[in-house]
Amino acid sequence: KVLSLSDITWEFNPNSNQQLAALLHDFFGFEVLSTTPSGQPAVGGDELKGHLNRTANPEIKEIIQAILSILDAAKIRNTFVSKYLEADEFDGWHYLFGSFVIGGTISGRISSNNPNLMNQPSKGKMGKLIKSCFQPAKGKLFVCSDFSALEDYVNTLLTRDRNKMRVYLDGFDGHSMRARAFFAKYLSHIDPENVSAVNSIKTEYPDFRDKAKSPHFLLQYGGQWRGLMINCGFSEAESKEMEHNYHELYKESDQWVQTKLDQAAIDGYVTLAFGLRLRTPILHKTILGSRFTPAQAAAESRSAGNAVSGQSYGLLNSRAGVEFHRRVLASPYRLDIHPIAEIHDALYYTISDRVEVVKWVNDNLIDCMRWQELTELQHDQIKLNSELDICYPTWANPITIPNDISAKEIYDICTKEHK
Repeated sequence: KVLSLSDITWEFNPNSNQQLAALLHDFFGFEVLSTTPSGQPAVGGDELKGHLNRTANPEIKEIIQAILSILDAAKIRNTFVSKYLEADEFDGWHYLFGSFVIGGTISGRISSNNPNLMNQPSKGKMGKLIKSCFQPAKGKLFVCSDFSALEDYVNTLLTRDRNKMRVYLDGFDGHSMRARAFFAKYLSHIDPENVSAVNSIKTEYPDFRDKAKSPHFLLQYGGQWRGLMINCGFSEAESKEMEHNYHELYKESDQWVQTKLDQAAIDGYVTLAFGLRLRTPILHKTILGSRFTPAQAAAESRSAGNAVSGQSYGLLNSRAGVEFHRRVLASPYRLDIHPIAEIHDALYYTISDRVEVVKWVNDNLIDCMRWQELTELQHDQIKLNSELDICYPTWANPITIPNDISAKEIYDICTKEHK
């Protein structure tokens, strides 16, 4: 009799890297594509997701997906829920008090620890459930405003890459444009210069568009073809072709970053947002682009390239928060508005549950986040933008408030959404 997976009973510990490696490579037969520093097969979440895309067997897919779910739940339980259970209690409410570290990252952005308030799960199966744990006290509202694709906007304004600018100036859908580039041999009948033709990929070829998202994120932050194999499950040939096509599409951006790195190799530092300097001592002593370039120099090059081409401009979020707080202190609402957290490209507050306060916050916070006075970011058409969310009754239930609307319009939107 030929046994199927359903015929086999096996006591299995998904937290055992040794057992997980045996399952993936000895039993399922997946090739080992990445290893740990000790030389053992790597079996982290990225590798598991890559294997998920490397098989068409539904039983294997189901098992890998179950393991991913178990590992995700364990991480959330150990990293986050355990901290919630230790939260400080006052007046019948529980509060998390984390520490924010100014300049806690090499790009200058804020970091957080003990607990890390910037790393709460926000997506996936558990995201909404975890967010539902956070709610405002009685008489208060929980509000936030998140920059719209801040790093994409900033990178486009810095590099002036024509293919990136076409998304904002000509109406191209970015994911569809990249799908056309990545999977050119399958989508060769689509004219890459025709906006409506490229944008039709969203409805006509949604699978290709979805498959283009993860590779774009990986390649955008200095990843290479091998990462596409390990994390996304593409073959070596597919991965190399996608990497090549990505750099052909965005060759102007690549040249801009390379110019910055070449200068860093001379100066020993790269200049980031607001004049912040990130030191590059290894680049300063290394010949780049050679097969003898050490791994440490390549890693420093990626970090510096990511920081200079967008990540450091997360400081715009901090700048907006400082300006807004100054406005709050000078306003009649200084006792009604309290900052909660700064998380990546978003600002969070509790405010009094009064429509005039919401109106004032919507006008002033968004105005602070629209600021675009750095010389390198100025443009007459491409503008930074954001919108205010009222999270009611919990963080998991955002009500989006359009910019520049009246108090009555805000009230009507909230009433409709609440019903």
